Amino acid sequence: MLKKIILLFLFSLLLTSCQKQTFPDDNAVKLPDTPPVTDTETAEVTETEPTVIGELEGRVFCIDPGHGDFAEAYTEPIGPGATETKAAFVSGTSGSYQTEAEFNLKMAYLLKGMLEEKGAAVHMTRTDKNAALSNIGRAEFANGLGCDMVVRIHADGSENTSAKGISVLIPAQNQYLNDPYVLSASKNAGQYVLDSMISAAGAENRGLILRDDLTGFNWTKVPCILVECGFMSNPDEDLLLADENYRILLAEGITKGLIEYYMTVQ
Repeated sequence: MLKKIILLFLFSLLLTSCQKQTFPDDNAVKLPDTPPVTDTETAEVTETEPTVIGELEGRVFCIDPGHGDFAEAYTEPIGPGATETKAAFVSGTSGSYQTEAEFNLKMAYLLKGMLEEKGAAVHMTRTDKNAALSNIGRAEFANGLGCDMVVRIHADGSENTSAKGISVLIPAQNQYLNDPYVLSASKNAGQYVLDSMISAAGAENRGLILRDDLTGFNWTKVPCILVECGFMSNPDEDLLLADENYRILLAEGITKGLIEYYMTVQ
């Protein structure tokens, strides 16, 4: 009996020594218990990334590419209730490479794209070569939008072929327009745009010019500026205005000027 007990004890010891023993690894790093990231969770993180807001976010602009082809000629009052009239449609000037109407439309599309990239909403009084709206119609189109600013795009012409440079026309107070906000906003924005265009294009500065005889100004109820981008009657500027790279500089100057105006004054 004693012999059987001893044999059982020895057999138990033998089994214990054969079992695999594990010891803690002091060098092992224990990772926290975290659930795996699913595709859904990844998508949710992407959707909550901050959105970049443009400098002109929420602004509404009307771009008026001057002139264009028209089917009929007639006159219209220069201002509300005026007896004086002016032509409702005008052909504009031309250079050796393009008409003013063609230039104005090219510039308008460049400017539209740049303003939209900065977050603005942009409307145009014409989108092709045809001028469907008269000068009063263009002003009333912008008034109906309640836009922040009208930018009228033009090029200059003169019998003096040495005349050159950029000017910005703004409405003057008269019997048709005496809204203090429209007048001051047009003046301030016009100065910012003029300075920025001169800096961007390196053109001659012909200044800020008050006008009380333009139908588009006298009928406006929103701030409005008219940019004369250069002289098609000047051979050197005519060549520049036909250059896409130069037009880009002009559009960039207008865009930067508007941004500086709204960030500084408004």
